[in-house]
Amino acid sequence: MTQLDWLLHDSAAPSDVAPLTQYLAGSAEGTLVLPFCAACKHPLDLDQLHCDECAHQERVWQEVEPAGRVTVSIMMNRVDARYVKQEEAYPVVEVSLN
Repeated sequence: MTQLDWLLHDSAAPSDVAPLTQYLAGSAEGTLVLPFCAACKHPLDLDQLHCDECAHQERVWQEVEPAGRVTVSIMMNRVDARYVKQEEAYPVVEVSLN
């Protein structure tokens, strides 16, 4: 079985990775692929099933430039060995894509 994540143990992975298939495939190829509304092109969350802007329920996956602005950056000091592979503090960063 292929490891899904560098940080978390595979047992912590979601039981259904089907919604992430396109994202994971792009990642394996070194590209960032994200979902957008098929009707209005509004960006969607990875697991979002309908558009907040127009309520359309179909999404398309598009390659995006992996560039943006860091909006939050913290060091996670709490480690839970049941889920987390890291034994030391690790960074958590939220990025708003351009």
